[in-house]
Amino acid sequence: MSKKQNVTIGGYAEILSGHAVVSREKRTEGSFSYAVVVPAQLTPDGLVGELGILLRETPYTENQLLRRGDVLVKRLNPDGAVVILDEIPPTVLSTNLFAIRPKPGLDSNYLAFLLESTNLLNHIAQLSGTGTTIAAISGSQIAAAEIPLIPFEEQRNFGEFWRLAKRRKLLLKRYISANERLLRAMGENLRKKEKGSTNGNDH
Repeated sequence: MSKKQNVTIGGYAEILSGHAVVSREKRTEGSFSYAVVVPAQLTPDGLVGELGILLRETPYTENQLLRRGDVLVKRLNPDGAVVILDEIPPTVLSTNLFAIRPKPGLDSNYLAFLLESTNLLNHIAQLSGTGTTIAAISGSQIAAAEIPLIPFEEQRNFGEFWRLAKRRKLLLKRYISANERLLRAMGENLRKKEKGSTNGNDH
């Protein structure tokens, strides 16, 4: 049986808050260019859309830039977790986003699996007790949340299964969407043929 202990996320990960991004209108000599992730880009299907561009006169620190393995969640109405799986250009988070950066001993995909698939994000949001229709979480609440810490190899197995399951779900969603488009096109084509046949019989 696996040895398991409960630990806080903050004990095994760094919590990074998003920044208020105010960009210069045009590039100037010596300005620094960054890509920006906004909350609308975080979806159950992953990170979608093109990243925005931010120009600054002063650079962000290396620690403020997103890196491979970071787990992204929304501050408002969190509905899932997105893991940065590949190397990306210098990128920062906008406000209302958090990046959770696991330390050695905690697998990124496993953490995302716990956040998304065990209702942990909803539990964290309920702790805020705001009494509004908008659920909000804070960095301190994320850090204080407890998770089961199992051997790292088992973490990787859980995390990889979660990642592949999300990938299969996305592919199935795309297949269904493509199939529906095909059926609509077939129906439209059939109606055009019927209309042409009817018009031909009128002469």
